[in-house]
Amino acid sequence: MLFFAFCCFPSPSAGSDVLPTGQSLFRPLLADPRQIQTLVSYYRFQGHNAADAALGGVFGLLRRDWGSWKTQWDVAGMAYSRFFISGAVNHFETEDFFADLPWELRHGNFSARLTLYHQSSHLGDDYIRTNGSSALFSNGLPGHRFSQEAFQAEFSEDIPSAWLRLYAGDTQILHTIPPLGRQILQWGAQEQSPVLWSDSRSSLDAFLACDLQSREYNQWNINSNLVAGIKLSSLKSGRDVRFQLGWFDGHSPFGQFILEREQYADVGFAFDF
Repeated sequence: MLFFAFCCFPSPSAGSDVLPTGQSLFRPLLADPRQIQTLVSYYRFQGHNAADAALGGVFGLLRRDWGSWKTQWDVAGMAYSRFFISGAVNHFETEDFFADLPWELRHGNFSARLTLYHQSSHLGDDYIRTNGSSALFSNGLPGHRFSQEAFQAEFSEDIPSAWLRLYAGDTQILHTIPPLGRQILQWGAQEQSPVLWSDSRSSLDAFLACDLQSREYNQWNINSNLVAGIKLSSLKSGRDVRFQLGWFDGHSPFGQFILEREQYADVGFAFDF
């Protein structure tokens, strides 16, 4: 019904664009571990060489503008995996799948994103083979089935004079397996430097971002993820490539291990389409 109202609401000044660039109104949250993106990162974890690999993207469906107010519907998805790197054969630990239906809004320096999403999490073959029936959460909950459907609202304000962006959001989980707390609070900031280098086709700048999340099912303990790096942007396509260093401290972003605390420093490349 919301989609019908969005498409059919009459306005003589409204402009529309079919299949626009994804995430053009609400820009990516660089330090959010579940931001839809394509990424590869390396870190030391539990005495192992570990790597995360995310394969995802945002596809714009329809954009409509009413003067300075701009809105857009997208569809997005991502597969997000963890491996232990062990020579010729890597050890597959877990994989999360995300399917999102975001609606973006922008007015000047203010932007918002409302998202219905599904997340499911699956243990890797190598993890099951190694742990067998002992593959449980630390509190005894079975670790072989995890899924959530949720509604997420995020709001952001750009402060151009300080090269700063502030954001906050709230997630209400509509359905969850296993039964856990249903609210997630999120807030953070990211700062982008002035352009360090540019030519007629591309530009280079530096960034620093911090994402904080507090989840009811983790007794409101705060997850923090800090990333810093450089970003190469195409002025023609709007695509970015980021090289970044990060520090994560909190409960795991992977669904199968959300009750487990993790702490690690990583290095990675990310690609925003």
